[in-house]
Amino acid sequence: MPLEVALVAMPWPLADRPSIQLAVLKAYLKEQFQSAVQVRALHPYVSIAAHLGLDLYQKIAGRSWLAESIYVPLLFPERLPHVQALVERLGGREVGVDPIDLSVMGQQIEGIHRHDGLLEQLAEVDLVGISVCLAQLTASLYLVREIKRRFPHTPVVLGGSSVCGELGRSLLRAFPEVDMVIDGEGEQPLAALAARMMNGSAETAKPIPGLVERSCRIE
Repeated sequence: MPLEVALVAMPWPLADRPSIQLAVLKAYLKEQFQSAVQVRALHPYVSIAAHLGLDLYQKIAGRSWLAESIYVPLLFPERLPHVQALVERLGGREVGVDPIDLSVMGQQIEGIHRHDGLLEQLAEVDLVGISVCLAQLTASLYLVREIKRRFPHTPVVLGGSSVCGELGRSLLRAFPEVDMVIDGEGEQPLAALAARMMNGSAETAKPIPGLVERSCRIE
């Protein structure tokens, strides 16, 4: 049986641009493993843009602080009043839209993900890789948490410019749902991880350069 890998790009990249990160990773894995690894690339941000409307989506995506705010109440409901106050204070002036009700938008976004069957598409995969670049951090952490609630034994690895260096290690400390973080270019560490899984396990054996794992000591 081939190894099933899902690569995911969550909101909020600009919706009129494809995820070059997912394309490069998918092509590299296919080149390295041919049919031994099956890769699906999922782009939930495109569906969110379609449902919210491209104009509103692009305005949110164009302000990283606002984009990162949208998923915060889904991760930390107790922070909703504080984040809502920030959005109301800055949103209209900086973004040019009416203040966003984060509670309502959060329900709407969760409904879109359910309608699209996002988690169902991850039900049978052996490994989930999430690309985390500009304005994708809180949305990606939300997805990680939802994956682990439904599929607690599915390994999840984060990669991308927003999780390099100390930030990536801090995420491993702060979010027990995150299993692994790729620090730097993702192609070779991801391929090495896939090869190791095909040989038996996602658990730590020989360390993989560029891959920081929960089972390693995190200073």
